[in-house]
Amino acid sequence: MFPHRFARLALCALALACAPAVTAQSPRPSSLARERGAVYVEDFTSERLRLRLRQPAPAYADLSGRRSLGQLVAGQSVELIAFNEKACRVRGRAAHDTIVGWVGLTFLEASDPEFFNRLQQASTRQKEVEKLIARKEVAIGMTPDEVVRAMGRPDEETKNVDPQGITSRFSYVTFDRIPQRNVVRDRYGRLTQTITYIKVETGRFTVNFDNNIVSSLESTKTRPQWNTSRLVVPPIVFW
Repeated sequence: MFPHRFARLALCALALACAPAVTAQSPRPSSLARERGAVYVEDFTSERLRLRLRQPAPAYADLSGRRSLGQLVAGQSVELIAFNEKACRVRGRAAHDTIVGWVGLTFLEASDPEFFNRLQQASTRQKEVEKLIARKEVAIGMTPDEVVRAMGRPDEETKNVDPQGITSRFSYVTFDRIPQRNVVRDRYGRLTQTITYIKVETGRFTVNFDNNIVSSLESTKTRPQWNTSRLVVPPIVFW
C-alpha cells in the first residue's frame, strides 16, 4: 500500500560516527499502541522531530494500510512519532481534524538530508543501551539518566562547572554476599549446619562524566562486572 522508495533507511550504515552530546534525559515509553518492527521516537529522544509533507498524503491506522484515516493536508509540518523502512507514523492536520497515522516515506521530506540516517543511528544506539541497562551494566558514552536506570541512584554525586564545561561523578558502594556457616539444633535436637549470607562492602564503583556523557569508569572491586572496553555512541543530535 505504501511507496517503496526507502533507500535512505535501508542503506544506512551500521557503523556510527560519534556526535556531540545532548543533555536531555532519556524519555520513558508511553502507553501508545505499537506496531511490530517500527521504531518509536520517544524511545531515544525527548525532542519533537518534525517533517514537511510535500504533497497530500493518505494516512492509515496501521502498517497494513487496510483502514484509511483520511488525507493529510500538503505543505504542513507534521510531528514524527515512529518509522520503519517503508513509512512514518506522524501527527498532522487532515481536512477536519488532527490525526495520527502512517504515511509513505515519499510524501515526507526533512530540511537536513542526513535526518533519516540520524534516525537510524539513534535507533541502533538505543537498542544497544537498553541491552546494557537490562544487564545492569554501564558503558562509556551513556548519559547520567541511562546510568541511573542501569545502576540506581548513586551513593554519592559530585559536580564541577568551569569554563571548559561540566564534569561530574557518580559513586556507588559495591557489596558481596559472604556465606557464614552455623551449627544449630533442628526440631529433633540434632546438630545441623546452616548457611546464612552477610552483605559486606567490597569497594567502590565510580562513573565519571564530561558534559553529561560517561568518559571513564573506575572500580576498586577485585572482579568488576563492567567491561572497560565497552563503548556506545553518545546520543545523536538531530539539529
